[in-house]
Amino acid sequence: MKNIFCYVLALFLMAFQVAYSQELDSNKNPGKGRLMIEPTLELVNRDFGKGSFLGYAYQLGIGYNLRINARIGGYPGIGLYTLNQSASVLENNFLGGIFEDARFKESGVLIYHTFHLHRRFMVSPELGFGLLQLIHGESPSRFILNYNRLFGGLGLSYVLIKDKNGVYDVNLIVRGGYGGLNGSEIIINQSDRSYVRRATDIQGSLGIQISFH
Repeated sequence: MKNIFCYVLALFLMAFQVAYSQELDSNKNPGKGRLMIEPTLELVNRDFGKGSFLGYAYQLGIGYNLRINARIGGYPGIGLYTLNQSASVLENNFLGGIFEDARFKESGVLIYHTFHLHRRFMVSPELGFGLLQLIHGESPSRFILNYNRLFGGLGLSYVLIKDKNGVYDVNLIVRGGYGGLNGSEIIINQSDRSYVRRATDIQGSLGIQISFH
């Protein structure tokens, strides 16, 4: 996991350095100064670190993520997101075999900056904070685990369609991210606290973004 993290960080730094040098050329920064609203729908694959309860107890399916970003061209922006993902519960001592499946529901906020490598290629580093609910069963007998998640990521975008009137673009988005989770409010015996309360995750996603400007 440490090797993967180092690789992602190195990729992030190299992409940031290249993108920043390109940003200095105003000819490769279309839309500078314009307000842009950017809704995005993504399919998400997620993998938790194996040395944690989250990595051991769940088999995750493909999830979906809805984002709404807002920025002024050439400046950092802010985004809101909500992510939903289903999972099968694997055999484990903590849940006692009561549940067969679970739902991951996460929402949060992020800051990001979009740099143009070319008029059709962009790169967007981001940092964010989210609240993750891990829901088992249905009301009134459902069981919920709550986690905070701090993450960093990098998105690569390609403009598929440019509106001839300059009103919108349609972009293909590929994104990767690494996060740390903390469930400090989860009540568990002291010997299992670190194992249950803490985890890391890697996410990859593919989606479509519409950029209105």
